[in-house]
Amino acid sequence: MSITAFTENQRRTNNVPRFEIDYLLKHWEAIGKVFCPSYELDELALKYINYFCKEREEFYPVLKQNPKLGLLIYGTKGAGKSLNFLIYQRFIQIHKSTLWQICASENLLPSYKDEHFFHYEDIKETEIEYKKNGVKHYDFLNSKRELVLDDIGTEPLNIKDYGTDIDFISDILRLRYNIFQKGYCITHLTTNLDITILGERYGDRILDRIKEMFIPILVECDSKRTMYYNKRKQS
Repeated sequence: MSITAFTENQRRTNNVPRFEIDYLLKHWEAIGKVFCPSYELDELALKYINYFCKEREEFYPVLKQNPKLGLLIYGTKGAGKSLNFLIYQRFIQIHKSTLWQICASENLLPSYKDEHFFHYEDIKETEIEYKKNGVKHYDFLNSKRELVLDDIGTEPLNIKDYGTDIDFISDILRLRYNIFQKGYCITHLTTNLDITILGERYGDRILDRIKEMFIPILVECDSKRTMYYNKRKQS
């Protein structure tokens, strides 16, 4: 299993742009409404904005120790965990950074033709595509300076690769951890599972790496998807 090396330019500079907080605050909600008409700026969105802005005041004490710490957003279904990453990815797309990628963990099967998109593929195709693009797939993900693994815990626990069980989330996290230790990458996770269940699913070694790589943010609120659906029913 190979790992795509970062270029010297990628090592020296953070090619994923950071934005002024006023700029993010001004446009965040409008972009959110493109994805979901009922979207509103809330406390969770402000966490994302405070992390991704240049000032980063809320997270400064911990990021001062390690600026490559990513976000682990876990908790309530339908709260906007994935959506807020998609909103930030839209800012990245506008500025044409090729070093950011968001992937749904059910698939983790990006198209290799376009580096600016969010790709969601039918889970039934996962095993076939993994066998076809396995090493290339890992290389693609690990070439990303900043990577979101979305909704981990929904993927098959193991998939077969020539008779061998492969836990691809654990493999990707191990590879990303090795690059993280060298200061070359940032990874983010979203999940509906709590941290204890993540440990049970992926094992203590992966849990230790998760604790080292991420800033955990627990989301506890009503599902916004359910609220939006109920409003539409009433109208």
